[in-house]
Amino acid sequence: MAGLLIIDDDREICRFLSRWVEKMGHTASVANTLEQGLEKCRAGQFDLVLLDLEFPEGNGLEILSDLLKSRSAPE
Repeated sequence: MAGLLIIDDDREICRFLSRWVEKMGHTASVANTLEQGLEKCRAGQFDLVLLDLEFPEGNGLEILSDLLKSRSAPE
């Protein structure tokens, strides 16, 4: 079972993806802001991060290197 973190400001997309991931037998956690996504990634254990690019507060690529440096080093 894999742990996924979904970072997207579109709540409907997050709901759809998390249900889909959970139906496949994995766990999903959702963050709706870049800051919240970084906090969750640093605190949790994730195998994969699904990261949107466009947020009201910036571009998702801006946090990519920080996500990769987190303790679980997700894909």
